[in-house]
Amino acid sequence: MINYVTGSDTYPMRPFRERSTWIFTFFSRTFTIVVGLAIVGALYSAAPQKKITLEAGTQGGLFDVLANQLADDLSPHGIDVTIVNRPDSLKIIDDIVDPKSPVDAGFVASDAPLTYYDKVSQIGTVMIAPVYLITHVDSDVRDISDFANRSISLYPVGSAAWAACDYILGSYDVKIADSNSQYGNGSTIVKNVTERVTDVGCFVDVPSGVSSEYANAILKELANPDLRFIPIPQAEALQARRDFLRPLTIPSGAFNVYPPRPSSDVPTTGASLTFIAKKSLPRELVIMIANALSQDYRGSTVANQAGELPAINYMNASLSLSSSCFSRRSMCSACPFPTTGSSVAGHVVRA
Repeated sequence: MINYVTGSDTYPMRPFRERSTWIFTFFSRTFTIVVGLAIVGALYSAAPQKKITLEAGTQGGLFDVLANQLADDLSPHGIDVTIVNRPDSLKIIDDIVDPKSPVDAGFVASDAPLTYYDKVSQIGTVMIAPVYLITHVDSDVRDISDFANRSISLYPVGSAAWAACDYILGSYDVKIADSNSQYGNGSTIVKNVTERVTDVGCFVDVPSGVSSEYANAILKELANPDLRFIPIPQAEALQARRDFLRPLTIPSGAFNVYPPRPSSDVPTTGASLTFIAKKSLPRELVIMIANALSQDYRGSTVANQAGELPAINYMNASLSLSSSCFSRRSMCSACPFPTTGSSVAGHVVRA
């Protein structure tokens, strides 16, 4: 090789070209690797979340049944669902809001603080669950005021169903005393009343018309001729103070057409059951959940017409609460929060 500066062969051209080629190849490969990793990262981040933790209420209770139904719906799509039970289901929404909590979502039906507005997303209201006030057919209990000083069966203290009963009975100056109380799920409450373990019972459960193994069992128990249903005549007044409650009537024959059970129409109130989730829940998973809820709860019951529920806003499900939910005295049955000016959110009972 000739050195083009000195004319000697001490400064060759080939090593220079080789070094240039090596540097070009190195940077080309580095760029390719970086771009590849970026693509893989983007694809990974875009992939649907495959795990979700749901929090439910009392084991074997209504919220637990709803959560397990959703888990069954999501399983064929490869979604791994973990269900956590806590009897004081009023705390479910607190766990969903808590960024340190592993709980992603759950069913609620109670008042929620205004401060939770921007921390949760409503997926949809799936059911209007009647409040059942029951006593034995041979009992001298005829109206709510007769519940005073009686032994009573309820869902556990701190549950949504317990809170709804506490509010309703308290509105009639009936105080719940722990010393007179037995606790359990709906089936246990019905059993306690029919076997006269307690004088009366109060609980929130599925409306007639829902079809599932759980619903069929509890509705069959409610058809027991040893039960008498106690009406809630001031249901509209109760709703005015708690937006999550909704007046409804259990029609004669709802649990058994003939002989009719109940024997006559029973005015009562129902709690709106709503599915809510962390704001951070991926939109793809939210849409998957919304579709499952739509399939499960689209039929008619004594509390709603076919197609009325579930009330789901697909566009805003994972982004924000439907704006219609914030209009004053909104008729949107899916709104879990109160109208402007309320001190508490009005629709999110936790069972």
